[in-house]
Amino acid sequence: MFEIRPCTQADLPAVLDLMRELGEVATPATGFSLKDVSRTFADLERHPDLYLNLVAVIEGQAVAFISLIFYQTLLHAGGPRSSTS
Repeated sequence: MFEIRPCTQADLPAVLDLMRELGEVATPATGFSLKDVSRTFADLERHPDLYLNLVAVIEGQAVAFISLIFYQTLLHAGGPRSSTS
């Protein structure tokens, strides 16, 4: 059984390992450091209306992750609205 929940700073070492695994078959992720990922994650956390990072956890260990970006388009009336509109 697994759980899907919001990613936390404590999950980032496991997420970084997963990114490196993905880099073996996709774009290289070897240039990412935990410091870089933590800084970017902190930036994303400041905008929960735009970004959502989730992890799948089995027995306390993050085994998968996904990063989502929300945006408004002309084809969809929902989504966040810019404070300048």
